[in-house]
Amino acid sequence: MFFDREGQRSVAITVDPSDTPLVTLYENGRSRLTFGVVQQAVVANFSDASQPRLVLGVAENGRPSINFINENGETEHELP
Repeated sequence: MFFDREGQRSVAITVDPSDTPLVTLYENGRSRLTFGVVQQAVVANFSDASQPRLVLGVAENGRPSINFINENGETEHELP
């Protein structure tokens, strides 16, 4: 982990017990962007101040996807 001048998390590089590598960027101690490889898909989660709102991904088979998440955490729109 890297910390800003105020001692809050700024960047984290992690690998969880299932060998999932993730990089997370923080603003004011809150996760704002997380990207990595999850279940053999490349994903990027863009968050507002409280939760993910946009998820971009490319599955192992090459299928891209974009999910728009509403304030209740539900998928509002999905492409394709």
